[in-house]
Amino acid sequence: MACPTCKKVKVQAPMESGLPFTVLGGSLRVTGKDGRRYPIQTNLIAPMREPLHGWKVDFKIKGQSHTFDGNPTDIFRQAKRLFDLNEVKHTSLDLWFNLNLQWLSRSVEKYQKVRYSDLLALAVPNPAYHD
Repeated sequence: MACPTCKKVKVQAPMESGLPFTVLGGSLRVTGKDGRRYPIQTNLIAPMREPLHGWKVDFKIKGQSHTFDGNPTDIFRQAKRLFDLNEVKHTSLDLWFNLNLQWLSRSVEKYQKVRYSDLLALAVPNPAYHD
């Protein structure tokens, strides 16, 4: 005999997971306000400065919000470890890119090595975001 609830099962939409953006053309560097080229795989805020509310970032992994806090390198390692553990596709370049987008969006422009708008111009929606 069939379960009486079987007909009430709903298919869920894919859970948000991963990085919302990828880097246009896989660019490794971005031009800063001073004309120098900075690697995307580093923190793009002036030394001895930090974004409003600190370095913390938020990502959704398998539909769950995760907040990472610490210094930029520790946050990168923590997030990478959790993405790997949950088998969420990502690259180190795209992870740093998304970290910098969150940090620059909350930082004072005079402390940005690269303007937020210039970094955002390299953003492409990640088709794998809803894995």
